[in-house]
Amino acid sequence: MSIDAEQALRRAVTLHRAGELREAERLYRAVLRANPRHGYGWMALGALLGAQGRLPEALPVLVKSVELLPADADAHGNLAHALREFGRLSEALPVQQKCVALRPSDPLAHNDLGNALMDLGRPAEAEASFRHALELDSGFSEALCNLGLVRQKLGDPSEAQSLFRRAIELNPGLSEAHNNLGSVLQDLGRWSEAEASYRRALQLRPGYHEAHSNLGNVLRELRRFPEAEASFRRALKLKPDSPGTHSNLANVLHDLGRLSEAEASCRDALEIDPDFPEAHSNLADVLRDLGRFTEAQASCRRALELKPDFRGARSNLLFLMAYSGVGTPGDYLAQARQWEISAVAQEARTAAKAKRFVRAPRQNRALRIGYVSGDLGAHVVSLNIEGVLEAHDRSRVEVFAYPASGIRGEVTDRIRRSTDHWHSVTGLSDDAAVDLISAHEIDVLVDLSGHTAHNRLGVFARRAAPIQCHYLGYFASTGISEMDYWIGDRVLIPPAHGDHFSEKVWRLPRVWISYAAPGQGPDPVWQPGAGGKVCLGSFNQLAKMTERTVSLWARVLHRIPNAYLLLKTKQLDDPANRSSILAAFARHGVPASRIELLGRTADPAAHLSLYCRLDVALDPAGGITGGITTSEALWMGTPVVTLAGRRAGERLTTAILAGIGHEEWTASDEDNYVEKVAQLAANPALRQGLRHSLRPAMRAGPFCDPSGMARALEDAFESMFDRWSLHADDRPQAGRSH
Repeated sequence: MSIDAEQALRRAVTLHRAGELREAERLYRAVLRANPRHGYGWMALGALLGAQGRLPEALPVLVKSVELLPADADAHGNLAHALREFGRLSEALPVQQKCVALRPSDPLAHNDLGNALMDLGRPAEAEASFRHALELDSGFSEALCNLGLVRQKLGDPSEAQSLFRRAIELNPGLSEAHNNLGSVLQDLGRWSEAEASYRRALQLRPGYHEAHSNLGNVLRELRRFPEAEASFRRALKLKPDSPGTHSNLANVLHDLGRLSEAEASCRDALEIDPDFPEAHSNLADVLRDLGRFTEAQASCRRALELKPDFRGARSNLLFLMAYSGVGTPGDYLAQARQWEISAVAQEARTAAKAKRFVRAPRQNRALRIGYVSGDLGAHVVSLNIEGVLEAHDRSRVEVFAYPASGIRGEVTDRIRRSTDHWHSVTGLSDDAAVDLISAHEIDVLVDLSGHTAHNRLGVFARRAAPIQCHYLGYFASTGISEMDYWIGDRVLIPPAHGDHFSEKVWRLPRVWISYAAPGQGPDPVWQPGAGGKVCLGSFNQLAKMTERTVSLWARVLHRIPNAYLLLKTKQLDDPANRSSILAAFARHGVPASRIELLGRTADPAAHLSLYCRLDVALDPAGGITGGITTSEALWMGTPVVTLAGRRAGERLTTAILAGIGHEEWTASDEDNYVEKVAQLAANPALRQGLRHSLRPAMRAGPFCDPSGMARALEDAFESMFDRWSLHADDRPQAGRSH
């Protein structure tokens, strides 16, 4: 039966617009059977199939439409869009360029060209296309929104925010603009405002998967973990095949200590996309905290194979190597030197080496000291730096703080009041942050992060100040060639260990940190265990319980038959983690009846009170030792036995014990460790006395003296500056020691 093709096509288009897609498709196909060379029929059918997500069917149809309509801009635009949706990005670009050539005054065509360029990672060219679209139509809200994404990607969050807000003014119902505004606010650390933007996007479009996932990320930053989990799960209901959302869910499950579930979520992401580098990196974090260091390292390396310039994954690998003791110090340093090579362009590194600075002599002025950190909030770094910042002598130093994350809260507010200047670098590109810091003429720039979260090592690699050093926040070399000094002490880093660092080691004449003892907390009390039982224990994270640690602690338990082991960490709320720990000790002949496992406590005071149960605290071995955990145990009058390691991360407790005058609790080898624990366990009178004497002694000594710590750092900064002033072109050499 013959049909009138043109009449049928018009009827099909009407049905298509009315949403009667099945009948529209039937008529389109009838038109094409009647006239196989009807280009507009092919184009209309392809558009219908593409809108339904039937891309494998749509693509050949749209290719046919372009063959038949070589001068039709719409045909090229539809095909380009489908190719982009299908992931064939390099093929989409020339088709979209042809669309623009056919219709150069069409703002939509230029906007779509910008999108195609963004897909290919060419933001500068994409920006030109979006700006051209806006020259043609200044009220084009989608182009404003897309231009905002470009400026955000190019490290200009201020303009990005303005563009998103302008798009919202023009089109308040544009959910993408609200979502994107939330993203840039999140990058700036303005998490509460970001949350409001994401929620507005979801009011406009409740089924907006990306906004649900982004909201989960900001709720995680706000440490509202159960709400974040719920948001990610809503996103997965909308799009269960999203590897990014599975990976994000894994992060919050990790935060909640549900490590086995976090691992499963990472693996769900990788089952969908085996080549998703972020999921491999996140899996490495989970495996590290499960103590499966070999697997964790393999996951990090896989992430880097897939994305060689993935600076976060490379930092994760370095953190893992330093944390777990995997490999030799030389292996670590070789890997650390690779960070800037992969993360910072050769041109920027060459420019950094050529930089020269002019500074006034320090006589009659205070040195300008800049502290860069992503942890200026409720974080262990803040516990050790807050008092120092407050105690700095303003006649000697002027203190600038450069927070690198949007952490908010009471601790952040206190730290801010302890500084003279507060300039956030959150959301700024490395180059923009360097420009900001350089404008302040900082004399000494101090990194407090190393290869931990929210670090800004890219700023240091680009050289923002004449003197740059790392202090406090990390336990190994940064590997950054423009990082001049690594500040420690002679116990933490003995002279023989100087070649573990790319930086020159600057050893302070005192313990390298100052512990901020809790202002309020329980008094240290203790009673001997019933029947002579001895409680040994550790409140360190699960990841520190390496195989060597388990083996060593099992030896201690076999040596002291009347002892039991109390382990506490939030990860032990997870039944799978509890089973894993018990199984590990069982392999060394220690039954579950001799081990007590505890998870979270209600508050910090309840946590500290548990130290009153411990007779002797056991420090981990084979990786990073206790830091804040060691300090808390000692503050509660509990002796800590440690094993002196071969690198800085393995010597944290060794240095702390030297700083409080109890070097006798540091063991030289594993046999010595076992015997030291046994001797303390057999001397209840000594332990009873420590409950009363240890805290006052700590309070009176250097370890709890932020003013003394501030003076030592000021002396160091002035000496560094004097050396630089005399030999401005003579950079410190790696491996040399002060």
